[in-house]
Amino acid sequence: MTGKQRMAAALVAALGMVAANTASAENTGLYFGLTGGATSVDMGGSRQDFDESFSFPIATTLEQSGLDVLDFESSLDDSDSGWGLQVGYRFNRYIAAEVGYVNLGEALYEAIMTVDDGVEIFPVEASLRFKSSGPTAAALGILPIGERFEAHAKAGVYFADTRLRGRLRDVDFNENVVHDETKAGETEFFFGVGGAWNINDSYSLRVDYQRYLDLGDDDTGEGDVDLIGLSLLFR
Repeated sequence: MTGKQRMAAALVAALGMVAANTASAENTGLYFGLTGGATSVDMGGSRQDFDESFSFPIATTLEQSGLDVLDFESSLDDSDSGWGLQVGYRFNRYIAAEVGYVNLGEALYEAIMTVDDGVEIFPVEASLRFKSSGPTAAALGILPIGERFEAHAKAGVYFADTRLRGRLRDVDFNENVVHDETKAGETEFFFGVGGAWNINDSYSLRVDYQRYLDLGDDDTGEGDVDLIGLSLLFR
């Protein structure tokens, strides 16, 4: 083999190695995702805080109107399920961008009061329901780990539609005595970290932890929401 032939063979081998590495790392282009997971909502206070700021004033008003509040029980459920949709574009092995929609579930505070009007005894329910959903836009920094796994960090903006619904309900007749809803539409930040398993060239499984910051306003109250999600991505 002449010198030129050896150089040509080396060049072909080098190009083959580059092509192989490029093919194994080829993950660029458009992708879509579906997410489901668990949420935890910080409503900005504990159950006792809502007892004092919401239910006790209602009980006082009922008593001032001539009713006797005989019993009182309350609960705060700040865990729920959430879901989301994403459309993303991966520019190279390390950078991607996504737009999507997320529903962060809800948190529910409830208080059941046993009321005596002098004729009969009946239950009354006072409740606050906090929920948030809306579009998102984010950038991702990606760290490949071997051929199939990768870690990532995400940061972006959340165009939140946050609502606080309050009501006073006659439980026996299932009728709202008072019902009110306060809305807050704001742009807030969120961030997340996670990892992905690239099953093949078409599908990936991703696990994420995301935190959405300061949702709501002075009227609805502000709180953070955590989402732990499992996503199926397909290209």
